[in-house]
Amino acid sequence: MHCRSCGEDLPDGTSTCTRCGADLTSASRRRFALTTLVFAILATAVVSLVVFAVLWWHESQLPPI
Repeated sequence: MHCRSCGEDLPDGTSTCTRCGADLTSASRRRFALTTLVFAILATAVVSLVVFAVLWWHESQLPPI
C-alpha cells in the first residue's frame, strides 16, 4: 500500500504513515474521496457556467438576421 500524501511504500493494514504521519484509515479515505467528488462537481459546474457565459456573449455579438 502507498501513502496518499507522500507516496511511501507501506505494509498493508497500516493506519498511519511512518514517513509523514498521514492518517490512512478507511474513514480518512472516505473523507478524501468525498472531498474529491465535491471538488470535481464544483469544478464541472464552474467550467459549464463559463462556457455558457462565453457562448451567450458570442451569440449576443452576432448581427440580427
